[in-house]
Formats: sequence, C-alpha cells, structure tokens
Amino acid sequence: MIDQVTPEVVFTAVEAYCVGIGIDSLHPFGETKEDWIQLCEYATSLLAADYQYDDPSPFKVVAAVAVAIGKMAEIPEDLSDAVFAAQGVESATDFHCPRLIPCITGVRVAISLLHNAEVGPWDEMTGDGRKLVNKIKMSKHFYKDLAHTVSRAIRQDTPEIGAIALIFERLAYQFNEGAEDLDRS
Repeated sequence: MIDQVTPEVVFTAVEAYCVGIGIDSLHPFGETKEDWIQLCEYATSLLAADYQYDDPSPFKVVAAVAVAIGKMAEIPEDLSDAVFAAQGVESATDFHCPRLIPCITGVRVAISLLHNAEVGPWDEMTGDGRKLVNKIKMSKHFYKDLAHTVSRAIRQDTPEIGAIALIFERLAYQFNEGAEDLDRS
C-alpha cells in the first residue's frame, strides 16, 4: 500500500516519467538525496495539515505528492514544444501558469503510483487485498483540467489536497471495478 512518502518511491516514479517523455531531469532543487527528502517532507506536511492522522489513504498520499512536485520541482530550461505537445498542451500559456510542467509531472507521477496500489484491508481468510490492477486512463481534456487544478492548489500558502485526492480516488475506481469498498447502507 502507498502509505508513506519516501524519497526513493517519489524519485523512481519521477525519473520513469521524465525518461518516458524525453526530459533529462526534473529535480526539486538539484540532484541530492536531501532535495528529495525535502520534497517528501513537504508532501508529508500537507497530509498532516489536512488530515492530522497517521494512516492516510493512497489517494491522499498521491495527491500530496502531486502538489509537492507541482510546487517544488524545477522547470527544465530546455523544454521544447514537442514535450508540451506530448502532454496534450500547446504551451505553458494554456494555463497562465509557469509551474505547468511540474504540475503535469505531479499528476502523471500520482497516476503511476496508484497502479497496483493496495487500497483496502486484507481479507484475513484469503490473504487478498483490494488492488488497483488496471491503469488509470483519462482524456487529454480531463488531464489538462486536473493539471490545472493542481496548479491552482499550489498557489495557496497551504495547498488543500482533499479535493485532488477525491479526483484520484474516483478515477482509480472507475478503472478498477470491485476495488472500491462501498457502504451500501
């Protein structure tokens, strides 16, 4: 289960995303482990500020990671129009947000962290847990709107991650029927 924000998990997910779209690096402030620790501490502080408990859902964790990346990651100076086009965005001016690429990266990393995540308690009889085995997919329009939502959140002194977490949760269950534990009472 994605139950904590660690530098190794976040770095691996960010690195895989960046390689996939042709960006050499996207680091919060540099390339040291301390930079990644600082990003993860910020994400953890968002969880503490919003939820004040020690057991956040995977959706809250990935929302905090998306916002932390959006707020703290550096924008590579050599971004080309091809990178924007690969993400379904014409340019940074689409959102009037200079933090667009980090916000896009935050959303993509969050989505990748949810793939195969355990989202529910284990069944003690079978040993099975509820898992998000299907990848989340979204239209370019939805994707751009979600990146824009993250870009709006990072403008706040203390970003609210609850609504972003709910969006990730709905998307995850939309593509993973049966993973949701519905209370039908």
